[in-house]
Amino acid sequence: MATGVVRDERCMWHQPGEHALVLPPVGCVPPGTPVENPEPKRRVKQLVEVSGLWDQLTRVSSRMATREEILRFHSRAYLERVVQTGMRGGGAVGKGAATCCSRSRTSTARPACS
Repeated sequence: MATGVVRDERCMWHQPGEHALVLPPVGCVPPGTPVENPEPKRRVKQLVEVSGLWDQLTRVSSRMATREEILRFHSRAYLERVVQTGMRGGGAVGKGAATCCSRSRTSTARPACS
């Protein structure tokens, strides 16, 4: 049995905005690097490579997530809010939510990233 891995540099381009760990910067919480950022993902890939495990994994090409796949994890209302926000040029999609990109920068249907 093979173990697959999906990796796409576009997944590293996700910009969640400024947070203090998982909290938005408000009151006495200063802004900082959010937990959701590219460096931990790159570090994991580097560690998997130097361990020799990377060569044992089956590469699986990334692809755009289908609406049905997105709805496995998010509500229809949330998905519609992301789509509408992207159509308006991007921005925050809710309190404590990450910033979404505009359609001109990237498609609202994001790659299914690991």
